[in-house]
Amino acid sequence: MNKKNMTFSHMVDVAEACIEVENQQSKHAIMHAAGLTEEELDTMWAKQRDDFWWSHNFGGMGSRADVYKGWAGGLAQNAHYYYRRLLAVYPEVEGKEPRTLMECAVHMLGSSIIEVSDDGMSARGSWYTPGVIFSTLNPDQKKEGIWIWERYGNDFVKEGDAWKIWHIVEANDIVSEAGTAYGDGPVYLDYETDP
Repeated sequence: MNKKNMTFSHMVDVAEACIEVENQQSKHAIMHAAGLTEEELDTMWAKQRDDFWWSHNFGGMGSRADVYKGWAGGLAQNAHYYYRRLLAVYPEVEGKEPRTLMECAVHMLGSSIIEVSDDGMSARGSWYTPGVIFSTLNPDQKKEGIWIWERYGNDFVKEGDAWKIWHIVEANDIVSEAGTAYGDGPVYLDYETDP
C-alpha cells in the first residue's frame, strides 16, 4: 500500500507488526540455535493453519505433520545420535539435554526487510544471518567449527493479537570450516592446545 494513502493509525499498526515479526524471528534464531525446535513449533508457529512450510537448500516440508516429523524430529534424532557418541567421550554429560549439547549455533540477524499485508493479517520478512556453529563432537570424534552465511525468507500470520510463524525458507549462501577460506576443507579445533 502506498504510504500516502495510509492513515496514521494504520501506520502505527504496521510499525507494531514489524516489531512483533522482528521479535518472533529473533526468538526463532535463539530457539533454533539451542535445538529447541519442537518447543518453537508448539509456541511460536501458527495454531490455526496446517499448511506450514520449512525448507533449506536440500528441500522442503509442506505441512504441519511433515515439519514436526522432518525438521523437529530430524534434529532431535541427530541430537540423540551424537549424544550417545558424546557420552562415550565425555561421561560427565550424562543426564543433560541432548539437543543443546549437539552444537553451539549463533545465528545473528541483519538486514531485515519486513512487509505487512494491506489487511494487517500477514507479513513477510527477509533477513541475512551470518553466524558460526561449533560442534562438540563431529563424526570423526573431533570438535569442529564452521562459519555460515544464510538467508531467511519467512511468512507470518496474525492469530488474535499475536504474530506467529507460518513459513520458513532458509538458504545457505556460504558454509566453510572455521579457520579456512571457503572450500579449503575441515579444520578441527583442539581446545587443549588452540587458544
